[in-house]
Amino acid sequence: MQGTKVLDCTLRDGGYYTCWDFDRQLVKDYAQVVQRLPIDVVEIGYRAPPCLDRYYGEYYYLPLRTIERLHGWLNGSVDLAVMLNAKDCRIDDVVSLLEGCERWVKLVRMAVAPD
Repeated sequence: MQGTKVLDCTLRDGGYYTCWDFDRQLVKDYAQVVQRLPIDVVEIGYRAPPCLDRYYGEYYYLPLRTIERLHGWLNGSVDLAVMLNAKDCRIDDVVSLLEGCERWVKLVRMAVAPD
């Protein structure tokens, strides 16, 4: 399957059930398993501006220290991806949301509602 990349979105998609908070040991165990699988990219969560009316979890805001920690646990064996949600950020937010991520994040996906 030349040219095909496998993206795993367990953390980002699983966050809908955990409010984007995960036990640190669970994520570390997940990272160890991912390294043994034919996965090329791990989508680790969202990068989003702070929400004033509610807190979504660590993997919704993805502080740089969290991205760096997960990159270390994966030993650079896969590329990291984050998702931006168009409904949560303005075009002016994109640069600041991605600033500092370039070192670890190789793919950015944008969630956009069809309407």
